[in-house]
Amino acid sequence: MKTINILLFVIFMAGACTNEDDLKVPLKMDTTPPAALTSADVSYKPIAGGAIVKYNLPDEKDIRCIEAQYTISNGKKIVTRGSFLSDSLIIEGFRDMNVHHIKLFAVDNSENYSQPFILSITPNQSPLDAVLESLKVLPDFGGMQITWKNIDKSIIALFVYKIEMNDTILLDQYYSKTENGELTIRGQESVDTEFLIQVRDRWDNYTQKVQYNITPLFEKELDYSKFKIPHFSYFINILNYDEMTKWWDGQKSATGWGLIFWPDPAATLPTVSTVKMGVPVLFSRIILWQYAWGAANYSHFYADRNIRKLELYGSIEDTPSKEDPSDNPSWEFIMECEIKMPSGGFYNNDSMTEEDLDVAKNRGHEFLFPLKETPVKYKYLRFKVLSTFEGGPNGGLLSEISLFGDDRADDDLK
Repeated sequence: MKTINILLFVIFMAGACTNEDDLKVPLKMDTTPPAALTSADVSYKPIAGGAIVKYNLPDEKDIRCIEAQYTISNGKKIVTRGSFLSDSLIIEGFRDMNVHHIKLFAVDNSENYSQPFILSITPNQSPLDAVLESLKVLPDFGGMQITWKNIDKSIIALFVYKIEMNDTILLDQYYSKTENGELTIRGQESVDTEFLIQVRDRWDNYTQKVQYNITPLFEKELDYSKFKIPHFSYFINILNYDEMTKWWDGQKSATGWGLIFWPDPAATLPTVSTVKMGVPVLFSRIILWQYAWGAANYSHFYADRNIRKLELYGSIEDTPSKEDPSDNPSWEFIMECEIKMPSGGFYNNDSMTEEDLDVAKNRGHEFLFPLKETPVKYKYLRFKVLSTFEGGPNGGLLSEISLFGDDRADDDLK
């Protein structure tokens, strides 16, 4: 009985360790190619920029895979394989909707190739062209806002150029695979400017450069030296109100507790902080920079007591109310800002993507102030922190804020 049990254990372990690679190892090498696929074995369904090819394997015992060989629109040769454990493979990378010929081979365990079967496919519209056709470009403060649809969630790169003195200057190179894409170009003068936009996919297909003539709205980064910290009574549940200046001290990825502006750790949310602008300001946008704790590999991004959601309020009064700004006639609700992971994640439990890290570390989380028919210049700005990524009753950390808009006096506009 003991011998039988040991034998059964050995057989079980041998089966448990078997994988697809083990199954591909030939017991005996040969030079006989497998039978070729036929039209009865193959069908396809067109997809964006390619096709899903369905196949039936030849009736042979040592088939390893089905291999597809083809040349995409830019001349690049592509080889892809479908496992013998599957019944399909994906053809992709075509830029056009022309007829393309795919060579399909049956390959055995000895790497013998069958004669090719030629499959003719007609792809649906390339994701690249779908993105290009969906582009919308609008003037914005200090630049322009670009939006697009990427229904297939393909990996794309967006290149934005401007023409200046007959030179083509690259302004941004932005990678994305989100369905609803958005990119804002900043730092441009408020003059009529010729911009060019081009899109590339991961097979190095490029669209043509599309021209847009845009006049950006006037914007500049505000002069933080004009900001004033009001009386402590304008702060609620804040420990070191006079250190609010750390929000605009240039430490965009602060790596230590002493470099950031602190809420009262013993008080519960919400917290309220207030800044007096010094001069009336027409705000255009704000960028929020999370507390980084860079010494721990940016593990605080999208985690712990970093702010998840806050509200912004503005006041045009010389001496506004010191009470909570919600439902307070002294304060106008401007907008809610919620920091989100671009990847769609909810919390950073070692799940940050490259795009998540790039936004948090290099770009910041940008929020646009709503445009109004009658622009409002605010004298005070208030931050009401509602929640953190940790979800606890207290906290609310940021490394930095960056504020932009128009703080010119009305006389300067004449």
